[in-house]
Amino acid sequence: MLKKIVIIINLIFVGLAVSVVIYSFFAKSTYTVSTQKTFPYPQATIWKVLTDKRGQINWRKDIIKQSTDTNEVTKVWAEYFTEKDSVDYTLLSFQKPTKYAYQMHNRKFELISEFSYELIPIDDKQTKIIVTENTKSYNRWASVFFLFNKNDLNLQVEMNRLEDGLRHQ
Repeated sequence: MLKKIVIIINLIFVGLAVSVVIYSFFAKSTYTVSTQKTFPYPQATIWKVLTDKRGQINWRKDIIKQSTDTNEVTKVWAEYFTEKDSVDYTLLSFQKPTKYAYQMHNRKFELISEFSYELIPIDDKQTKIIVTENTKSYNRWASVFFLFNKNDLNLQVEMNRLEDGLRHQ
């Protein structure tokens, strides 16, 4: 009797594993999410936090080093979380001080995400930000991870970084 129960439990686990593998081939590998928030900071302050990549090394705790070009608005940069774990970024477009867009290439998770920020001044002390993320995953397992978890995980990380940067101004 106990042997039959063990066999049934094993069959259930094997069935679940096979289902996840099959499901991964049909999982959506692209998604778009958006969020907006009003911050109690002037537009110029938020713009500085977004675009001053070289200054972020001073307050960001998640990166150990950063490589940037020397332009006023950084066009290409990389953030290193460890010596062998980095994310590459490329500026897509900007319109100072209202629009900023870049692409993030995460080789570890095989993701390419595009983030676009729109900064709308409410008054001289408040700015509304609309952030949109378009992500494509080339790793089926990462697609399953984001499908079962939150699609807006990367977006929330970016918003948290912005809030951290504003607190350090």
